[in-house]
Amino acid sequence: MVEYGNGVSQGAGSFGGGQGGATGVDAGGNIGSMFGGVVNDAATTISGLPPVVVALGAAILVLATLMVLRKVL
Repeated sequence: MVEYGNGVSQGAGSFGGGQGGATGVDAGGNIGSMFGGVVNDAATTISGLPPVVVALGAAILVLATLMVLRKVL
């Protein structure tokens, strides 16, 4: 655990069934900030993908949108 920057304070709780230094889910949190966190996580994930994968995903999204619009209209 220490090799990855987790010391005793963060790793010890996981052995005793605790959270292990992780923060719990705040059910009473601000919905706007929770939505912002989801958008931030998605943007971080997409920005880490190779350009070919992003282009392929965009092409699939455009084709799926056109197919849905064709059925609706």
